[in-house]
Amino acid sequence: MKFLLHTLLLLALCVNHSFAQDFSKVDIQALTLQKADYSTPEALSKALTKGLATDVEKYRALFTWLGHNISYDTKKLKKIQDGDYKKSRVEGSSIEEIRKKSAALYDKAILKTYRSGKGVCEDYSRLYQKMCEASGLKCALIVGKSRQITGNLGNGHVWNAIWANDAWHLVDCTWGAGGREEENEQFKFDFKPGYFMTPPKLFVLDHFPEESKWQLLAQPYSEKELNKQPHLNYANATHPFSVFAFQASTDGKSTEIKFKFSAAKPSAIMLSNANAKPIEFRQDEQDGFVILTFKRMASGKAEVFVSSTAKQGKMLKIASFELGR
Repeated sequence: MKFLLHTLLLLALCVNHSFAQDFSKVDIQALTLQKADYSTPEALSKALTKGLATDVEKYRALFTWLGHNISYDTKKLKKIQDGDYKKSRVEGSSIEEIRKKSAALYDKAILKTYRSGKGVCEDYSRLYQKMCEASGLKCALIVGKSRQITGNLGNGHVWNAIWANDAWHLVDCTWGAGGREEENEQFKFDFKPGYFMTPPKLFVLDHFPEESKWQLLAQPYSEKELNKQPHLNYANATHPFSVFAFQASTDGKSTEIKFKFSAAKPSAIMLSNANAKPIEFRQDEQDGFVILTFKRMASGKAEVFVSSTAKQGKMLKIASFELGR
């Protein structure tokens, strides 16, 4: 059966080679170094990148170290959300004086993040940038909004872009380190390498930069357009995926969803509608893709859940999208 592309969402694996590259040796080396042995992030950065052959490996070593050693500061986040956190006000007689004072304050905040081992997204991103620059690596700070799998664009967020192989690539050290637990809102380390050099077509689905150029797309999304796109949990720790697409058949009777998982394929998959009612589907595998085919629906929401065990107990949501668009 031939299929027509229902929406232009073939989020291709080949967009970014980092999904296919083996960083296991780099990651192991990064985790052998301890912060206690280095008084500054610059010193640690040089130690982490020493002996690594490529810039990509150096960027990865720094990403991996942050992802295992800097925890999310939930107390600071609450103060920010409650309006109780105040940033220092910088004043000066010239732009240059203000710039220097601002740089000094940022350096002080970066050192505090490094020594305390905790921070919020801006702290992660500034520390990563500082460590990259200490090892001669080009790194930009990106400001924008985040988009969770449970909703549309909302919260402010900060992440990075790195320059390697004559191109910019996207990195989120904060989300790569883990997340807050639903039960108590406390941070839990849960390393997610899928947020390192993520393909732009995936990354933009939950990262909307203030400057559209940092989408790294030939045709950037508007905020309105992005809110219509699928919500994907592509970088989850257990079953990350690097390709997602859904298509309608030529006769209009069925819909096909495709995933290409970057690591272990799930043992159980469930498809449901917005009311949590299961949707019957057929599951196939072809050319490395897991393919789900179900009866065509004119409208409504479909959600995909996966599990590492054959029993459908507590399952992880990895996709949510509108049908009929």
